[in-house]
Amino acid sequence: LTLIEVIVNKKLEKLGLSREGSFENRWNRLSSKAEEKGMRLPDLLAGPFYKARSKVIHEGKEPSPEEIEIIIKYLTLCSDSLKKI
Repeated sequence: LTLIEVIVNKKLEKLGLSREGSFENRWNRLSSKAEEKGMRLPDLLAGPFYKARSKVIHEGKEPSPEEIEIIIKYLTLCSDSLKKI
């Protein structure tokens, strides 16, 4: 999950956008840039993914098998979407 932070920061840098602020702020910056190009990024701050991410990153807990599936789905979708910007 922390790899998504690296990917987001690298993409922001490549696009000449600020890497400052929270993950939410940085993701929103990328989302705005994608919308300028007529694209839409997945909502990584939506319910199931965000809960699983918080559980792992902020609480240090292991995700359940279901949460692992959610994480993999969202990270794949995110990676694919970021490549298109």
